[in-house]
Amino acid sequence: MVQATVKNVGGCAGDEVAQLYITDMYASVKTRVMELKDFYPYSFTTGRIEKRFFELTPYDISLLNDRMDRVVEKRRIQSYGRWNESRLCCERQDQR
Repeated sequence: MVQATVKNVGGCAGDEVAQLYITDMYASVKTRVMELKDFYPYSFTTGRIEKRFFELTPYDISLLNDRMDRVVEKRRIQSYGRWNESRLCCERQDQR
């Protein structure tokens, strides 16, 4: 289980997607550099903080070995959190 704390530090409410990626540090076969495993869309008001738990199943951390068998190896996996790189902004329309 991976826990992420997400906070809206912007000046307005907005929608965002928290993303969980993993990297296999020492697999016996070549794997992707980073692999998306879960995501969570949410709407946030300004200053809101939320904890999100991502659960990784054995299938999520399994790989296909050189004989194309799906296996879970004893290894080190590193997790990364990402979010939408675009900035949320408020548009103000002045009526002058």
